Amino acid sequence: MTTKELRQHNGFPSSDQEGPQFMFEACLPSRLQRRSTLLVQLMTLLCLLLSSRASLAFTPDTTSNRIALAPYLHFIADPEGKLTLDAIRQATAQNQFDSDGAPPQQGYDTRPLWITFSLANPDMQMRTWWLHISPPYIQTAELYLIDEHGQVQHFRNGAGVAIADRPEPRAAILFPLQLAAQGQYQVYVRLQSSNQRMQLTLWRPNAYSRHEVHRQFSYGLFFGLLLTMALYNLYLFSITRNRAQGWYSLYVVAFVLYQAAISGYAYEYLWPAQPWLGTKSNNLFGAIAILAMLMFSHSFLHLRQLAPRFRYTLLAAAVLPLIVIAGFILTPGAFYPAWIPQLLSVSVVVLVPLCITAGVLAWRRGLRLARLYLLAWASAAAGTLVYIGFLLGYLPDSWLTQQSIRIGVVLEVLVLAAALGERIRTLQEECDLAQRDAEQARQTLKERLEVKLAERTQAMRDANASLMRESHTDALTGLFNRRHLDQYWSVRRTSVHTDTRPGVLILLDLDHFKRINDTYGHDTGDRILRKLGKLLGNPPGNKRLQAIRWGGEEFLLIAENTSVEEAQLLCATLQQRLQPLGQPDIEHLTASMGIAPIGRDSSLDAVLKAADIALYRAKSNGRNRIEVALHLEQLS
Repeated sequence: MTTKELRQHNGFPSSDQEGPQFMFEACLPSRLQRRSTLLVQLMTLLCLLLSSRASLAFTPDTTSNRIALAPYLHFIADPEGKLTLDAIRQATAQNQFDSDGAPPQQGYDTRPLWITFSLANPDMQMRTWWLHISPPYIQTAELYLIDEHGQVQHFRNGAGVAIADRPEPRAAILFPLQLAAQGQYQVYVRLQSSNQRMQLTLWRPNAYSRHEVHRQFSYGLFFGLLLTMALYNLYLFSITRNRAQGWYSLYVVAFVLYQAAISGYAYEYLWPAQPWLGTKSNNLFGAIAILAMLMFSHSFLHLRQLAPRFRYTLLAAAVLPLIVIAGFILTPGAFYPAWIPQLLSVSVVVLVPLCITAGVLAWRRGLRLARLYLLAWASAAAGTLVYIGFLLGYLPDSWLTQQSIRIGVVLEVLVLAAALGERIRTLQEECDLAQRDAEQARQTLKERLEVKLAERTQAMRDANASLMRESHTDALTGLFNRRHLDQYWSVRRTSVHTDTRPGVLILLDLDHFKRINDTYGHDTGDRILRKLGKLLGNPPGNKRLQAIRWGGEEFLLIAENTSVEEAQLLCATLQQRLQPLGQPDIEHLTASMGIAPIGRDSSLDAVLKAADIALYRAKSNGRNRIEVALHLEQLS
């Protein structure tokens, strides 16, 4: 019997109805057959809806200029950062994307995140939209636009991409989406950033351009106000040298750069070709602003005098922003660990309450300006804490939370402007009082100066005489130096001499002194020079001998009212007495000498030249000799 005949014999449907479903129903009673059929239909419909959920195309409203895409987004995390586009497309087909409109990663997370949504253009003409992704300091944003034919367009953007390499060379992260007539597209976006609080918005190009004009105008006012305050306080710092003005100027400038970095304008105008700086600059300038705020508080509140113990706690907390700054310097290129921006947020949360506590302490201890300080920093702290709560995912995303820092800082700048004005007025009053006290002190001082003037004048004369002696004395030997020779010769030429005989000039040079230094050391050489200085300072049999250290181991002697013969006897005596000066290292110390007579009208240069020639002849003839120069007339 065939299978068909067996089915008909047992009451099953004919072969044109055969199939698993009908075989199943034939085995059940009629009521159960109806229920099972309904259940199968419902399950089939549910599977179709689930399988088509990711492929439902979103059709932009052509009458709208701006469309928030949060309700249409689907997310999938990439913890290891290895998912490719093909893997993501397969995940879409398998319905593995989350579709609750919020990313699975919140707060600070450097792991990549994939986002997908479908787009359709039902019109009969091409439509162009701009996909705007904020915030602009997202490190990397990659977009894949896939049409119904499988054609893929790939774009890269983000803070880690140079302005010239972006699809739209602007501060914001923009992707142009050109949708063909009656085209359907699947969009995949891969984001990698330390902050996962992002927004995706579709803009009409003209509408976004108008929006950007208004945004630039508002930021221009904001930056202009802050920079004006910075320059004003920098001017006050240049006049008063008050550290509070200097730290406040640094704080304002750093905060302006921080806001320029997180708004994207720093990438566009300051370092468009340095993407590594674009990914890290916001944390750097934020840390500098926090550190400057801390030091401003320390100086403005006079914590050294008013709260000496608490100031150490405040200064110890400055390690946190310093670590962030060190992380910027030490980490290579665009690499920036996720803990660094987290530490920056922690430093804000820690330092702001500390600064406010310092203001309270200064106020309680009598500083009136602390009231304005507290009002100013309370507004800035409130705005900052709201923004940190938004970054960490504790507060909702809104215009108020995004602009909270700028609102707080504007209020802070206005209040601190009043505080600084009050400070200037206080300083002016103190200056006037100081001028009156100074005038009184000047009168008293004038009387005292008149009494002490004579005493100080005499003291100055004594000091000048002592300085003159020191300036004319060689420090090692205690003899006169070259400066004394110039003065002595000038006095000698102008004074009236009653001597009947002219004098002589002697140049004395120790033999082989360099060899002594090289062999026995400079300490031995210095000891010999000191002994020779004592010998020449107390010359044998001549009370009018001027002994001068001429340089190194060379000495100059001037003997007034002395003949050449007497000078030769003097030199011979000196040779005998200086022989034991080198002991115990040197048994016999010798010297060569050159003698030149001094006429009444002789010039110093001529006499020195004659003595030097005689000394050279003594050295050339074997050293340890005494030579007499020719007459000066013959030398000339």
